[in-house]
Amino acid sequence: MRLLSWNIQSTKGCDHVFNIDRIIKGIQAFGNLDVICLQEVSRHMVPYNNDDQKSLIEERFAGYHSTWAPGFSRPLANGKKQEFGNLTLVKQEVLLDQRIHQLPNPCVSPAIQIPRTVAETVIRYKDTNITLLNTHLAYHSEIESTQQIVYLTQLRDQILSHKNSLTTTLISSDNDAYHLAQKGQHVILCGDLNIALNSTKYLKMTNDMAWIDSADIVIKDANDSVRQPTCGIFDTALWPGGAHVRDYFLCSLGLHDKIKNMEVNTSTTASDHQPICLTLED
Repeated sequence: MRLLSWNIQSTKGCDHVFNIDRIIKGIQAFGNLDVICLQEVSRHMVPYNNDDQKSLIEERFAGYHSTWAPGFSRPLANGKKQEFGNLTLVKQEVLLDQRIHQLPNPCVSPAIQIPRTVAETVIRYKDTNITLLNTHLAYHSEIESTQQIVYLTQLRDQILSHKNSLTTTLISSDNDAYHLAQKGQHVILCGDLNIALNSTKYLKMTNDMAWIDSADIVIKDANDSVRQPTCGIFDTALWPGGAHVRDYFLCSLGLHDKIKNMEVNTSTTASDHQPICLTLED
């Protein structure tokens, strides 16, 4: 199973030109993908090219089911909506369930804030299920970011608590609202987490909160591997610190032995972030 994650910066490349075709080609360059997770997808917003990026991407990946998680939805006079958020595309035969979550949005004025969301999809993997959380965390506020990390960790633990549960609803049919929702036996958190590698927040997540960094697993298994940056390689005006890591596939403990590879396309300039691809064992 192959999963891609990419902050596409509303299709704005490092040349400051909006070009959705470059993004599409960048995704297609990875070959056959079971899941595509995108962040910073824009709809009808003038500063971000005023196009419907969600619909344009969906049209190019017709064999996938779409889960759309905008942080806001502002109606326009022409009947359209201004939206900005995370988009997950899952092959139709793999998708089991989907949900959307609003992340904590504490008032941290005067910090700049974007309402943040999680696109949750439950996907079939071999003889088990995986819950995939596609998100884009706060950048300008440590308080906001920390609350969002805590929320995601609690959400993971809630999902996993159903794994060994023997409880069933007392009165339920297969078609009513009380029917048990699909849950993953494993959890993967992916996206632009806006957390620097080996920062205090990263170490807290991978130590105290028991998130497993898939890239770290791959590097340990291949002695000649080095950690590839996911951001700041080409756009040094936006990222004066240069190349670094802030995009991840983090997983729950039970999935670490299924991780086969994690690759980064470090050559594309279609966004300020680089696309990353996780491969799980067949």
